[in-house]
Amino acid sequence: MISRIVRLSLIVALSIAFNFAPQTTSAQNWVEMMQNGENLYEVEEAFNTYWEGKTPGKGQGHKQFLRWKAFWEPRLYPSGDFEALDTRSYFKQIQESQENQLRDGGDWTELGLDSWASISYAPGNGRVNIIEVDPLDPTTYYVGTPAGGIWKGTGNGDWTPLSDNLPTLGVSGIVVTDDNPQKIFIGTGDSDGFDTYSMGVLVSEDGGNSWATSGLTFDLETNVRCHTLKAKPGDYSVMYFASTTGLYKTVNGGSTWYEVLNANIRDIDFKPGNPEVMYAGSDRFWISTDGGENWEQEVSQLPNPSGIERVAVAVSEDQPEYIYALYANSQFQAFEALY
Repeated sequence: MISRIVRLSLIVALSIAFNFAPQTTSAQNWVEMMQNGENLYEVEEAFNTYWEGKTPGKGQGHKQFLRWKAFWEPRLYPSGDFEALDTRSYFKQIQESQENQLRDGGDWTELGLDSWASISYAPGNGRVNIIEVDPLDPTTYYVGTPAGGIWKGTGNGDWTPLSDNLPTLGVSGIVVTDDNPQKIFIGTGDSDGFDTYSMGVLVSEDGGNSWATSGLTFDLETNVRCHTLKAKPGDYSVMYFASTTGLYKTVNGGSTWYEVLNANIRDIDFKPGNPEVMYAGSDRFWISTDGGENWEQEVSQLPNPSGIERVAVAVSEDQPEYIYALYANSQFQAFEALY
């Protein structure tokens, strides 16, 4: 059974996605029915009635409804009634207090671009894959995007694109070296949306003004995707590139790379205080005690990989013995469990 908080969050997120849908006729009431948490099959009947004889267009909510139905149908009782999950009244309460809840989360300042040129049905600045802060200047940071390359930001909200002279580029990993912040490594390719494929690891020696290939390159036609790029804490000559084709390691600052784990590695992290101990997530959880040279699976208390889509890992500086593994279910592309 999905926890109450998770259920409510999903309902809010999924219903918000339909706020853009046109409501030019009363027949469009399936959108309102969804937002009110009404019976799934009654919503489906209203949806089918509205779309009968029509050709769905992009941005009209047709595909989003099908995703909503595919997500919730296996999670509800056969009646299709959300009341059985005791969500409807709580959902309305969350809607009423949503603005206050969003504004009570702390002191935040918007630093993103506030204008853009887009002809999309849903214009905007798009996703951000990775943020890395200059280790010597916390007012300087770098952002990697799915298809817009790498950008440099400053504390006053100014942004400068650093990859306009490169082909269409996704960035899912950034390493800025401590001893020389002008030296930047990027792991290319889009991890989540697959908007761009990886050409490997690129390096800049002049703060992003120019770029060169490292010892790890891929032909774009091989469809490799980068998930993350991380340096060994305290030693930037050692880096790890996690991708759909495996985990690669360099011990000479990117000049040469070799594969240390053959799997679709989605995430990696290091044990605080002892970076020779590493953790990795694919569709299972992995542990290395020799700096990533050799890996073992931890399977005794964790889910069977056959039902898992991906595993994200995290550690705590305050509790180095604590490891967190977040599992996503492969059947429903949704939350499975946190260990």
